[in-house]
Amino acid sequence: AGQGRVDAEQYLLRLRSSEDALAIARFVIDSAATDTSSFQAAIIMKEVVLRDWAKLPAEARNELKGYIIHHVVQRQEAMPPYLRRQLLQVVCIIIKRGWFEDPPDFFTGFVTFLENLLKDPATRTVGAYIMLALVEEFSTNNRSMVGLSWEFHNKTQAQFVSDGHLKHVFMMLLALFSATVDDIASGVGEEATRQGGAFAWLGPAMEVVTHTIAWDFSGADSKGDVLGSFKSPTKDVITPGVVWRDVFVQPATIDLFYRLYAACRAHTTLSHASRQILVDLAGIRGDVFPNEDAKQAYFEHSLDSVLALISSSQDAAEWTDQAHILQRLVTNFPSNKIRDATLLRSTGAPQHLERICAFTCMLMQGGASDHYAEEALDHMLEAWSFLAVAIQYGGEGPGGALERSVGVFTAKVFRSFVDKCLREAAKEIEEWDQADEDHEDKSLLEERLTAIGCISRLSAADSLPFLEALLRQRIVGIEQSLESESKIAPAELGVVFEQLHWLIRISGHLVADEGEGEVPSIPDSISFLSSRSDPSQGEDPVVSLTSALVGLARLEGLCLGRGRVDLLSPLVVETTTWFLARWSSTFLLPQESHRGVGPPPSLLRLYGPGDGANQVLAFMLEFAASNLTGWTSEDGIASATGSLLLCLASRRPVAKLLIAAPGWAALAAAMPQQIQRSGGVLMSPAALSQTMQALCMSASAEDDDPEQRSTTLRELLGPVVVNPNPS
Repeated sequence: AGQGRVDAEQYLLRLRSSEDALAIARFVIDSAATDTSSFQAAIIMKEVVLRDWAKLPAEARNELKGYIIHHVVQRQEAMPPYLRRQLLQVVCIIIKRGWFEDPPDFFTGFVTFLENLLKDPATRTVGAYIMLALVEEFSTNNRSMVGLSWEFHNKTQAQFVSDGHLKHVFMMLLALFSATVDDIASGVGEEATRQGGAFAWLGPAMEVVTHTIAWDFSGADSKGDVLGSFKSPTKDVITPGVVWRDVFVQPATIDLFYRLYAACRAHTTLSHASRQILVDLAGIRGDVFPNEDAKQAYFEHSLDSVLALISSSQDAAEWTDQAHILQRLVTNFPSNKIRDATLLRSTGAPQHLERICAFTCMLMQGGASDHYAEEALDHMLEAWSFLAVAIQYGGEGPGGALERSVGVFTAKVFRSFVDKCLREAAKEIEEWDQADEDHEDKSLLEERLTAIGCISRLSAADSLPFLEALLRQRIVGIEQSLESESKIAPAELGVVFEQLHWLIRISGHLVADEGEGEVPSIPDSISFLSSRSDPSQGEDPVVSLTSALVGLARLEGLCLGRGRVDLLSPLVVETTTWFLARWSSTFLLPQESHRGVGPPPSLLRLYGPGDGANQVLAFMLEFAASNLTGWTSEDGIASATGSLLLCLASRRPVAKLLIAAPGWAALAAAMPQQIQRSGGVLMSPAALSQTMQALCMSASAEDDDPEQRSTTLRELLGPVVVNPNPS
């Protein structure tokens, strides 16, 4: 502290520039009483090697490498990791700096030296750490800043791979794992893997494997980044290339790493590291596979292995990585034709799907609501949604045999997801009542809705009636309370509102897509279900679900009108408004699908041109007006209602109907009073702004007739201009 620290820093600066810095650094390393002094000496040694490289003959450099390795071996049980890492980095920098100066067979001899270190149990740990230091030094993303040019880094890295050194290191470790896996299974433990333990080498060895599998094999020329970028390559897709076929595309390699995981399963740190290797192996693709048959065989063997692992799993900590492996296998092995997709043409496809489905549903059971299950569920929903999209848009079309066979399992996944949402809704209320801040963030659940909406469409004939029944059960309870003027316990009603919120959200994602700048068409599976509905067997499921939600919207207005605010929830009103906006973008004046298929006759009759569309629009405007005047203090409802009006006005065919709708004219007539902020029920400023924008936007429907557009603007907004705000 104080002056002593200043003096020490000045001494280090003088030492770094000294001609005898290297000798002094070695002396400190040999005799220092503290490891931090040795660490500073190792840093000086690295700087001197790079600065005075030209002054150091090859013999001196080789002697220095040998000295460092000998020192690390001698002190391996007592040396702290940070000091060992710094010293071995010096060794690797010497190797890298002399890469193009040393004899061609130099590194081959060094690898032989490493092999000897690995063979001897007494030096195996040091050998593994040297391997790790080498791989980190030559890799794209873990290179040290040693004052060398990026071109030099790239050239040495490319030659390290092209000359087969990376593969040789990897194969050495495979042989070591194979020879010791049985011993690991019987002897691995926390003590054995600590520094100085018999299996202390396992940690660095697994790190080397992880670095190797996730290596950026693309080369600097094909990355597309600025030279010297630290941008990490994606690890979701790993493309090792043709030269690695004899290593990766082998059942024995997969089996070895699953055996290694089984051997380390009881060890927290090593089990996680070995699972990461299995996750990476599921991401391999590209020309490492010689043909489609090899790819299919790799997929099936990997799938059988991870499903067997899941069957024997009793530890929730394993779920996330197991699900990640499944997700990568499903999404990483697509095919040009979905009916030939890797998963669906596997020999045990029905059994595989059944087991994957069971695992997914298990993650959503009541007792599996911890963070491991939640992370795992995200992976599984991604896998199922990928499969659902591929089937729906893969060429077979809705209603095909493939959709029916997979739909059996997606129906189970969907029902489990809805049940989970209903349980979580009740849990949310309980936790809020207890002022518990650890309740689940709704945004996390919201992110899954797009996936589950897509998944549920493969089994739309089951999903829609299921949702409708759950919605009506809760709506009927509110209706009965309104008619009988009875009360519902606040806690019970809170659960009903929270459940309604999620049921409405799920319904919206099931029946319609978000336009993302375009007018969405009715999803093919929904359109197909509607077109195949038999009136003699009951109402069209699509119409029936829509009617239930429209009934809820009418009920909300009725409760508001009768003053039964105890039966109302701002959250449910906002969510209902969101649904109507999403629904209207797709079903009001429905368009042809991207496949060129027109809307089903039943939907066209109810929501298409003519009385159907006019009646829907009249209801929408009545509902919006009720929201704007009845919920002025609720910003969420105001924003959702403004979005609904903008959604209607932004579509030209709908806007033309709006212009002629009495409700639209009534909304425009109310604007002067709203702008003047005088008397009556006033909208929030945000809602007023959105409403004015929607009114102006609707006039654009007359783009083909400028004179008519001007007339429309005068009719809608003339009162606003004539009665400006006096202030």
